[in-house]
Amino acid sequence: MGSAEACPVVLGIGADPGRHGGVALVERRVGLRPLLHAVWELKGEGRIWFRRCKVVHENLVVQCRSLGVHPESLLYYVERPPPVSRKGTLKGDKRGQQTWYGMGRYTGKIEAVWSLLSGGEVVLLDQAKWTSCLHPHVRGHKVGGGVHRVTEALFLVEGVDHGMSEVSSGCRIDCAEAILLAVVAANHASLQVDTTCGG
Repeated sequence: MGSAEACPVVLGIGADPGRHGGVALVERRVGLRPLLHAVWELKGEGRIWFRRCKVVHENLVVQCRSLGVHPESLLYYVERPPPVSRKGTLKGDKRGQQTWYGMGRYTGKIEAVWSLLSGGEVVLLDQAKWTSCLHPHVRGHKVGGGVHRVTEALFLVEGVDHGMSEVSSGCRIDCAEAILLAVVAANHASLQVDTTCGG
């Protein structure tokens, strides 16, 4: 008698870009809550931020390969900077066009680093799009600064309490959003594989 074929590991990557951002790696598991494998904070400016981004994604590639997954095959979801109105302000953000410009630059750096290190691609998702995939457990928009994102991640994903233990207070909300984006990526990735194997 042959043994049942092991189910493939289904992973997703998520990132919340910005001067205080986060990157997360989450595994989707059949019949269980998703599992957080790792979360990294991205903070700083200029070359410091870029160096940290490169180190984080080098670690991410190593982590994926240790789990037997080719990183270039993974779905990598990044929150798209919100649209700018004709008045030059961000919808829902009073900080204006400078914020949009900064978010766009950080997003571009993440795309470039991941492409160079893994050969993979990044998919940009509007906040309304990715949060709707986790409805009703996740609010469509951040309220009161977004502290609820940490609670939502704790509720939905196993290992968040441990994984977030070393994340600095200034990056906790961003890292929580990265985790939630990674959940959406892993859920979508699961549609591309046979998750009933070994049953």
